[in-house]
Amino acid sequence: MKTFKEYLSKFNRKFVGITFTSESQKLLTEYAKSNGFDLSENYNNEPIKTFEFHTTIFYTTSEHNITNGVFTLEPFEVSFDSFGLLGKENNIPVIKLNVTNLVKIRNRFENLGMKDEWPAFVPHITLSYNWDGTPKIKDLELPKFKIIAEKITIEDQT
Repeated sequence: MKTFKEYLSKFNRKFVGITFTSESQKLLTEYAKSNGFDLSENYNNEPIKTFEFHTTIFYTTSEHNITNGVFTLEPFEVSFDSFGLLGKENNIPVIKLNVTNLVKIRNRFENLGMKDEWPAFVPHITLSYNWDGTPKIKDLELPKFKIIAEKITIEDQT
């Protein structure tokens, strides 16, 4: 029999994110690189080999006992809305997304009691975590291609 302390140890802050098809990843990589975005670092400014484009659904401040894993979704198109700058210092360039399908997914996790690190849900795709102000966001055109979401990832925050 588990102790209550062992049971509580299974509760953790969670990251929940949507990932895209390999074709969508390829198109987003080509788009970012062709516009001069640096894809060499992750959110913690650590060097990476492959930049994984995703959309965060939750980065919780609350703790949950939910199974981690990568789960297949019924594929759906995610559409681009506009550019923006996010992050604590407004130094992370993003493409904001239209929210219809993403809000439905987020609501499912809200119903589990998840509380988010960020006060407002702004679905987006980060273009770089190592941005020096170039290229200028105002000079860019939104991508003309479609991207398809296909998986949801749930993992403990590190």
